[in-house]
Amino acid sequence: MKTILCFIGLVLLFSACNKNSNNTPQTSIRVLNASPNATSVDLAPDGKVLIPAVKYGLVSDYVKVDAGGFNIRMNLEGAILPFTNSDVVLDADKNYTIVIADSISRLKKSLLIDNPSDPPAGKSFVRFFHLVGNGPTVDLFKGGTVVLSGRVFNDQSNGTGVNYTAIDPGTQTFEVRSSGSGSIISILPNVNLAAGKIYTIVVRGFVGGAGSQGVVMNLYTDK
Repeated sequence: MKTILCFIGLVLLFSACNKNSNNTPQTSIRVLNASPNATSVDLAPDGKVLIPAVKYGLVSDYVKVDAGGFNIRMNLEGAILPFTNSDVVLDADKNYTIVIADSISRLKKSLLIDNPSDPPAGKSFVRFFHLVGNGPTVDLFKGGTVVLSGRVFNDQSNGTGVNYTAIDPGTQTFEVRSSGSGSIISILPNVNLAAGKIYTIVVRGFVGGAGSQGVVMNLYTDK
């Protein structure tokens, strides 16, 4: 009996040691699917599904991966052939979001670093992604006041849309308006922002899109 228990103990010890034996630095990654005709997608680096079935309009949970070289291969859910495939380098101890937007035939893909730092005391952090492929330049309003202005489609790809803005927490209503006419494109009413939390607001879909492909806004919690 002692021999059996010792053997089991050695197996468990070996497994625990083996799990972290390479000591490879880790980082975190998730997927935001804002491509209206990519109804559900898999992140499958090197052909192995890592994040499955991210439905249109949703963001996945973060998953831990090794820092360093990383293959961004996206398939439609359950498919073998990718609709986008590229190699990137991920730094250790970061939070990354892969954003896909517009239709698959003219797909825009961005790899963004999410801010892990806390907002100022008593504030929330918010950033805004304009992901309406055929939309005009827009402004983001909160309670009738401009928060961010002059935002163009996929502007986070050049860095201008990545930064967070500190705002007051509480129940807020956001509007996306055309910068030219001031007409309201989409409304996100009565969302509750908590102090100390970090959020991403996304407007997605197509102007004139039917059904689920129409323009809508979402609020995602980053931290």
